[in-house]
Amino acid sequence: MNDVRTLFESVVVDAPPDTLDLDQVVARGTRRRTVRRAVTAGAGLAAALVIGSGIAYVATPDDDRTAPPVGDPTTGVTSAPTVIDLSARPSMDLSCENNGMELSPPKVIAQPSGVVVRLSSTMKPGSSFGYSYELPFADTGAHRLPARDGTWRLPLAPGKVTLACQVRGEKPQELVLNVVDPDGQWMGDTLEGCDPVGTPEWGPALTGTGPSTQDAIEVTLNGLRARDDGRPADEVADYAAQSAGGGYNDLGTGSWVVLRNGEPYLTLAMAIRGETQFVAMPDQLCG
Repeated sequence: MNDVRTLFESVVVDAPPDTLDLDQVVARGTRRRTVRRAVTAGAGLAAALVIGSGIAYVATPDDDRTAPPVGDPTTGVTSAPTVIDLSARPSMDLSCENNGMELSPPKVIAQPSGVVVRLSSTMKPGSSFGYSYELPFADTGAHRLPARDGTWRLPLAPGKVTLACQVRGEKPQELVLNVVDPDGQWMGDTLEGCDPVGTPEWGPALTGTGPSTQDAIEVTLNGLRARDDGRPADEVADYAAQSAGGGYNDLGTGSWVVLRNGEPYLTLAMAIRGETQFVAMPDQLCG
C-alpha cells in the first residue's frame, strides 16, 4: 500500500513534460498524409473494408472485384463476402439542357419497379428524352418520353443503355448508363409466346398513357384498332393484352404482349411517371 501511495505522489509531484513543438507535430502530420496519399495512389485508388460479418464495402468506381473469401474459424467453412458497390446508387439524376446533358451517377442499381430516374429539363416544349440499347443512340428502336421534370421508373434491362435528350428536329445528345441488378429484380427478356423480330417504326405514335397500367395499355390497343378503320369487317382484327412474364417484378414496369386475333403480335414496355401516370410503349413485333 505504501509503495502505491509513493508512486501516486511521485506522479502528481513530477513536472509535466516539455511543451509540444507544434511545428514538429504539423510536419509529422504532413509526412503521414503524404505517405497515405502515395500508398493510395499506388493501390489504384481501390479500398475495401471488410466488416466482421463478412460484408465488403468496395469503394472503387469502375472495379467490380470482390474482397477475398472470408473463413469461419469455428467451422473452417469459407464463404465469399457480400459486396456492396458504393459507386452505384438506387436512383439517378438526369438533366436535359439545350447545351448538353448531365447524368449522375453513371451506374444505377435496379429496383423492383425498374430504374429510378429523377429528370430535370430546361429544353423547349416538345423535346424528349429516351433510351436505346444501341451504341450510339439509334432512332430506330428507341423509346422516347416527354422531357418534363419529374421522377420516372423505366424498364431498363441490366447492362449498358444509351440515354438521350433531344430537341425536336435536332441531333440527340447522349450518354451511357450502366444498370446493375445485384438483387435479381429483372425477370429476364423471355416473353411468353413471343419471338421478337424487331421494333415497329410506328411504335412511338401508339404510345399510350393513363392513370393505371390497364388504362395506358387500352390507349395503345385503341390506336391499333384505329389502324383497321375502313377495312372490311372480316379484316378487322381483335386486340387484347396479357402479362408477358418478363421485365421487372413490379407489374407497373413489367412486360406485356398484345394478342392479335389470339396470337402474339406486339410487346409493350411500361414506364411510370410519378405515381399517377403510366406509359405503354410498343416495343417488339412478334415473329
